[in-house]
Amino acid sequence: MNVVKKNKVYLFILAVLPVIIGLSFITINPHAFAFPANIIICFVSVYLSVLFGRLSESLRFFSGQKAVLTAFVCIILLMIVHWLFYHRRLFDGGFFPPALYDFSKSALFVFAWMMFVVVLGAVIVRRLTLVKTNNQWFLLHHFGLWFALMTGFLGSTDSYTMYALLTKETSTSYAYNKDGQAMQLPFQISLKEIRTEVDKSGAVAYYGATVKVKDEGKEKTKTIAVNQPYRYKGYDIYIMQVANYRCKLQIVYDPWRYVVLLGILMMMTGALGMFFKGFKMQKQDDKLG
Repeated sequence: MNVVKKNKVYLFILAVLPVIIGLSFITINPHAFAFPANIIICFVSVYLSVLFGRLSESLRFFSGQKAVLTAFVCIILLMIVHWLFYHRRLFDGGFFPPALYDFSKSALFVFAWMMFVVVLGAVIVRRLTLVKTNNQWFLLHHFGLWFALMTGFLGSTDSYTMYALLTKETSTSYAYNKDGQAMQLPFQISLKEIRTEVDKSGAVAYYGATVKVKDEGKEKTKTIAVNQPYRYKGYDIYIMQVANYRCKLQIVYDPWRYVVLLGILMMMTGALGMFFKGFKMQKQDDKLG
């Protein structure tokens, strides 16, 4: 028994290491958890946060500083791994699992991210339980952070980035994701005109395309240029490349963007509130001193 107590850290590492290795080999399709599955996951994570933060004394560890630090360190380490594998390509070859090269589809990252969100929620629940006064700015900041992380992660399951190649005077109602899978759009889009401008040196200074969107018998014509996308029914249409008679468009569907923005605004408001509250208290202490 004494041996176990003395070496509990090493035993914990030995127990967790096979799980980490196993998760690193698992690739997850985020869109498999699209609505309504992502809403169910959200409710489950809230339940676990309440359980860890309030209802179970034996699980209070998950709302403490050690759990927060552990989850945060895991996220940072996984981001470093992603940078090494995906951006730097230091470990090319077939030896390492493919999931390490695609951060959003790695079961290891998904597990660590959800653990961090659950722990953060447990911290909020514990704060609500133990501290009854002068709590609003702390809770607003932490809840905003939790809300942004949760909705950003779960919202990604409903988000799509697609590409469409248009030829002049032809229309399509399909776009393709990076895996080449065809996805139907709720409208038809066609290329009407391509416009380019060059500077004195002959380099392209501007390029754009005039497209026509047809939906339910109605037509809209819009010019899309670099940094000037066209938003229609929640779809953001960007121009990527142009040629003589054709152009390549990027079409992004992200229905959760404003929900995530709400969480970011709450987090920033809470941070500003804590800052000015601390500044005010410091001034009062200076007057008393």
